[in-house]
Amino acid sequence: MQQAVISFEVPKVSLGPSIEASNGKSYRGTSDFYLSHSVPGNMFTGVMNIKSGQVDLFPLAPDRLDMIDTSWGQKAYSGPIHDGSQRLIEHPGQGGSGVVSHMQLVAKLADNNPDNYVGFTMLDVRSLRRSGAEWNIVNDAVSMLYGASRSLNSRHVKLIDEIPNNSDSNVEAFNHSKGSIGFHLPVEVKRHILTGIAEKLGSDHTWTAAIRSEMDREELSPNAYEIALAKKAAAISAPRLYI
Repeated sequence: MQQAVISFEVPKVSLGPSIEASNGKSYRGTSDFYLSHSVPGNMFTGVMNIKSGQVDLFPLAPDRLDMIDTSWGQKAYSGPIHDGSQRLIEHPGQGGSGVVSHMQLVAKLADNNPDNYVGFTMLDVRSLRRSGAEWNIVNDAVSMLYGASRSLNSRHVKLIDEIPNNSDSNVEAFNHSKGSIGFHLPVEVKRHILTGIAEKLGSDHTWTAAIRSEMDREELSPNAYEIALAKKAAAISAPRLYI
């Protein structure tokens, strides 16, 4: 069973510069801005800068069906856009032409070097957790955070047969290993991003309790790899990450 190594030491999450809205309210970066305006069914493309830890989100058109095989109540984001563009990011779909969603988001940022980012997709599943039966959704069919990005994560995730014993860091393990390219973030990194966002948003934010509840879900369990293997699902083993 393969294991994952990553090319970076996981930074503490930050939400970036404040955003001053037209109504006079200040938001703690794009994550706070968009999650505050999100409604159930909205989708966001997201990235984390592996050097600074800054997490950024941007609304994603809901017709992104190449990674989600079921309908769960997706709907287009209709709230304000922080940069005035008034357009959602549209993903061309696997095998389609055009710039993929994560690269479109990186191009909007002050640090627009793709090498400095890992990517994910965040979904507003808050109502789904309460009424999933309405959509006939099995427990883990739809995640709050998908950690897949071929354009970004393939630069930083490697699948190997065995982690070197002489490695004292993620970077050393990555550099000392030969393996195949991976594009899914390990569970530990996904948990780190979500818990980091919740911590920065604060206990009074409408999303914080929902994010913390996600940590109890099977798919984000520290033992998720072993659970998936036991179910004969495609999985990689828990990597030794230095967070």
